[in-house]
Formats: sequence, structure tokens, C-alpha cells
Amino acid sequence: MTTSQTQSLIQVNAGTVLIREGELSRKMFIIKTGKVRVFKNYMNQRITLAILGEGEVFGELSFFDAEKRSASVEALTNITALIVDGDAASEQIAALPDWVVPIFRTVFYRFREADAKITVLQSMNEFQKKSFKTDTVGQTIYVELLRFLKTLEMICERAGKGGIAPASALVMQELDEVLGKRFIGLKVFWRLLKEYDIMDHHLEEKEGKISLNKKSMEAWKTYLASEVATERYLVLGHPAIALLRRIVGLINSAHGEKSDTQGNRVKIKFDDIRVDTLPLHEDAIAELTGKKLLTVVDNSFLIDSDAICNLYLFQSILKNFDHTIIALD
Repeated sequence: MTTSQTQSLIQVNAGTVLIREGELSRKMFIIKTGKVRVFKNYMNQRITLAILGEGEVFGELSFFDAEKRSASVEALTNITALIVDGDAASEQIAALPDWVVPIFRTVFYRFREADAKITVLQSMNEFQKKSFKTDTVGQTIYVELLRFLKTLEMICERAGKGGIAPASALVMQELDEVLGKRFIGLKVFWRLLKEYDIMDHHLEEKEGKISLNKKSMEAWKTYLASEVATERYLVLGHPAIALLRRIVGLINSAHGEKSDTQGNRVKIKFDDIRVDTLPLHEDAIAELTGKKLLTVVDNSFLIDSDAICNLYLFQSILKNFDHTIIALD
């Protein structure tokens, strides 16, 4: 059988559903251009499992094991993809060594199990956020992070008297003991302190000592305390953070067009940051404008540059903990 009989190139528009959960189909897709969203319907919710782009593959499970589709796939943008037909390629698959296909089936079975568990976890996350008047996930993250920072600061101040930087291993050990039962990861917290320059990562890595950036610590504590005091507990979605990343990138490169307003207000044109190429950009804009974090005027964002840069920094840190507090008993 020739390659042309098993493969074909397609072009589809954004919004097209290429695979439907539960259907029987053995077509595998290789994305040439564009992006797709992989999702499952669970407890009357659409749960996003992954966003895939150029060079990535979907539909490979059913291609090999001929089982029903485990998830749906929708084009987020206009896409070009290569389709490989599993039914047409059955002779080529059968020609593989006897030991290969059973291994594929075992591996793919485990993938299907993993997808099911991820769906349950993400559904629990959404359920927690939608079912309570207070966003308990966001509240837990904010309260715990504020407790972590205050405890760390207290330990470092006590251990570092006389201007001597305390040993990081001892600080970490005491932090672990003092914090006791916790709902966010201490190792993740420690890593982010270094990544976001709240801690001097060079000193910690070279000499194993702690030196905190007091200005960053104070700004971070002030932000967390403000959210706790107002009970807002803002935790933005991934699309909103991705949009903020583009806005902040443009601000930092000094290409933003200054508006006629006072202070740090700047105008960022949609075209300057290619908003339409960002997956789920409409959801991102709706979330950020709905929470009054930015304003849209004439296909542009009107923003406070300092406030947006700080918001992006803090929300990027917070997002690292959004999945760590859910556990199955």
C-alpha cells in the first residue's frame, strides 16, 4: 500500500471539531501549522487536557489500539494537519514485529488511565472554584503563601543577626518543621524564591546561604495581604496570564505607545502583540476586563504599566501552586 493511500493533508478553520470523544475512528493527526485544544466532557463541564501546536500529534491512541476516542479535539486556530489513516495502514501495522503492538497497547492503556485521572483532578479544581461563594483554592494559596513568607522572614532575621547570611539547609529544615501541616509544596516555594529573585540564587547555589531581597519580599507580602484582606483571592487562568506575558514583553521592550492619560497609563494595540494568534484570547480578554484589570479601547488595551507588570509577576508565581493543593483521599 502506498504512502498516499494512508496519508493526506487537510486544512480546517478555527472551531472545527476534528475528533469527538467516544467515537470510533483510527485517524491520527500531525499538526503542521496552528493549534488545537484537547478536551473531555465530565460532570457537565468541558475539561481542557492540553493545547497542542506545530509538530505535535493527536489521535494516536485509537490509531493503534482501535478503541473509542478518549477525548475530543477542536481547532483553536486555522490549522494544517497531516492525517494518517489507521484502517488504511493496518497492513503496515501488522507487519511490525510481534512484540511491538502488545507493548503499544499496554502503554496506551496506561495513557488512557492517566487521562481519566487528570480529568477527575481538573474537574475537582473547577468544581471547587464554581461551587463555593469563596474561591477556596485561591484562598488556600494566598493564605499559605503569606504564612510561608512571614515564617521564612522570621527565621532568616533570627538566624542572620550580625549580618551573617544563614545556611540555606538549616533554614529549609527549620521552615519545614515550623510550617507543619501545609497545603502547598515547600520545594516549589523554595524554587520560586530563587527563580523570581526573592532570594539571591547565586549565593544560595554557590555558598549554600540565604540572602533575601527585602524589596521583593515586601512587595510580595503586601500584594498577598491585600488580596487576603479584600477576600478577592485572584488566580487568573492560563490564557489571561499568556496575554499578560505578551503585554509585559512589549512594555519591557519600550514599544508601547504612550496615551494622553496621566502617570504610567499606556496604550497597547492588539496588532502590536498579535492578539488573534493567542489561543483562547477572547476568554483571556473577557477575564481581564471583567475583573477590571485592563480596559479595551479601539482595538487597544489601556493599562497602568507598573500595575500590569506587577500583576503578571505575582500571578505567574501563584499559578505554580494552582494544582498542588488538590488531593484524592
